[in-house]
Amino acid sequence: MICFFGRSFRGRPILGGLATRSGMTSRAGRIAAKSSSVSGGLSGSLRAAVALAHALFTQSLGLDPGRVAFASVPEAEKMRAPFAAVGWDLDAKVHIRDPEEARRTRDSSGYFYPHPDEAFFVTSMGIYYRLTEEGEEGFATYPPPSNWTEIGELVIGQVPFPAIVLGVERLTLAASGRYPQWQHRLDQLREAVEAAGGDGDLPELDSFSP
Repeated sequence: MICFFGRSFRGRPILGGLATRSGMTSRAGRIAAKSSSVSGGLSGSLRAAVALAHALFTQSLGLDPGRVAFASVPEAEKMRAPFAAVGWDLDAKVHIRDPEEARRTRDSSGYFYPHPDEAFFVTSMGIYYRLTEEGEEGFATYPPPSNWTEIGELVIGQVPFPAIVLGVERLTLAASGRYPQWQHRLDQLREAVEAAGGDGDLPELDSFSP
C-alpha cells in the first residue's frame, strides 16, 4: 500500500491518495507483485514493499537510488534481505537510532505515530533523499545533515502489511529541487486519477487551499 499526502505526513494532510498493487498498471506495481509472489507471509510483503519503493523512486520518479537512505531502530535488521534484493546495503543505507530516543521524541524515523497525541505507533523506517549530487551514501547522525530531506516512511511493523507513506512536496523537492504549487499538484492528481480509469472528478478538493 502507498499513501501520498499533500503536506508533510507529520502534519494535517490537505490532499491524500491511496494506491494498492491490485490497482496498479505501472511497471513498479508489476515488480512489487512479482516480488510478493516469490515468498509468502510478512517476509514476502516486506520484500514486495521494498521492491515497490525502489521501483517507484528510480523508474517512476527518476530518483538516484544511491541518494536514498533511511533512519530507523534495531527492528530494521529484518529488512536486510529485502534491501539486498534491490542492491541496497543495510549497513550503509540505514542509520540505527536509539529506540528510547525515538519513542521520547516521537519524530518518526523508527516509531511513526499516526496520531501525535495518542500512544499507538508503528515501527517504521524514515526515508531520506540527499539533495546534493555529491555526498555519502548514508548519514551517521540523526537528525541527518541539512543536505538530506525526509520524503516518507516505510512502515514495517504493528500492521498486517507494510505501507509506504510519502509526502508530495518532499518528493517534488527531491525530484526537481522545487516545491510544487497547489494548483499544479491538484491538476497532476486529476491526471493520475483519469489515467487509472477514474473520471478525475475531485470536487471535494477544490475548497482546500495551501
